[in-house]
Amino acid sequence: MISVLNPKKIIPKLFEHKTYYLSLAFVFTVVSLADMVILYHYISAHSTHSLPRITSVSTHQVQSQAMPTNSKPVTSTATQPGSTKPSTPVAKPQTVAQKNALSPLAINSSTPNTTTSSSAVIPLFFGSIDTMKDSRDTDYPTSQQMTETQVQQEVNLIAAQNANYITDDAFYDYPSYMALWANVIHAAGKHVWFRPHFNCWELDNGCSTQMTPSEYLFSLTDFINTNYEIFKPGDIFDPCSEPEDSNYWQATFGSNWSWQNAPNNGTNAYNNFMINVSQTTQSVLEQHGIDGVITNIRSTNSWWPQNPASLYPSTIKTLGYITYDSYPEGTTTDPATAATSRIDELNSIIQDNPGIPIILGEFGYSNNVDVNDTIQASVLSAEINAITPFNQIVGLNYWVGAGGPGYGGYTNIFTGARGSWQARPGAAAIAKYFTQKIN
Repeated sequence: MISVLNPKKIIPKLFEHKTYYLSLAFVFTVVSLADMVILYHYISAHSTHSLPRITSVSTHQVQSQAMPTNSKPVTSTATQPGSTKPSTPVAKPQTVAQKNALSPLAINSSTPNTTTSSSAVIPLFFGSIDTMKDSRDTDYPTSQQMTETQVQQEVNLIAAQNANYITDDAFYDYPSYMALWANVIHAAGKHVWFRPHFNCWELDNGCSTQMTPSEYLFSLTDFINTNYEIFKPGDIFDPCSEPEDSNYWQATFGSNWSWQNAPNNGTNAYNNFMINVSQTTQSVLEQHGIDGVITNIRSTNSWWPQNPASLYPSTIKTLGYITYDSYPEGTTTDPATAATSRIDELNSIIQDNPGIPIILGEFGYSNNVDVNDTIQASVLSAEINAITPFNQIVGLNYWVGAGGPGYGGYTNIFTGARGSWQARPGAAAIAKYFTQKIN
């Protein structure tokens, strides 16, 4: 046996068949390489997961946005109607940074927020009258909440003004009252424009604990999970209208957070929140099979869209709309002066945001002066005539319907008492505009 395994005898025998063994080695090498290639592709295919992504489906055609080289200094401050506190900012900046350096890394405009399902039937124009002085201002304490019959009277009066939307401004904290308004509006054949926030976001109705943006998103998710059935296709759900009014921003980033050295950490956080509330709302509604709710309309005061160092072009592009609350008339009672002020503000916003659909999230007269029916009707007619040619305006929410001197400024186009409101003459101008734009 030892002699058979003697290397001196084996090696020469192997070399006699070297061609056979070399061929065998070549085949083995080719097969091994093929196995490695197959294994590599198998691993790659199973390690890359396709994650669901929120994509943008604009409900209106949006042109490419030009980016002007700079923006204008603020010339005035604004006070939100129905509030005793001034809206941010409280002071004006001298200048702002170039727009091509505004978008922070925290905001990824290449993966924008979904707006609605492409299968939903979205109106070409959103014509709304606001119910805030009733749907919100009566929800706390609960003992003063309106009855279903009273709500129906107001909703029917708004519907008679040719509106296709009616707002529901009740706080999230009173879901049964929000549902009452939503159900009555839907029963009247109109879409709901939801404009709520939580009590603790602006420290309303006795809340003294400041809510943070992350807490807001958590509570928003919980609210939708519990109350998703009140939302219908075509509804507008602004999950946090006028987010700048929260006490959180000033407490966290200082009193000048909105403009000083903007863009800054405060404006970064604000812009992220503007987008995150839409994305959260869209995602949770879709989990419950609720399709076609518009979630990317976010009201701000009119200062923001005129200051792109603070409200970033990337945020506007992601949302797909500019929605702002507008009361440019000041104390004037002259129709021509009021109309000029309206157009000057509108042109300023269009100049900075060409091609972006505009929604007047709040439009009303007079916010500062207790005018009579004749003056209100004259000014509203002049302003409506002035804005009618602007096709870039795709929505208007008149603020407010029901109201009276001292609550809601003096803009109310309904007068009387809860359950028996009547239209003032100025309502005819709004009804005419809605008829032209909606029909």
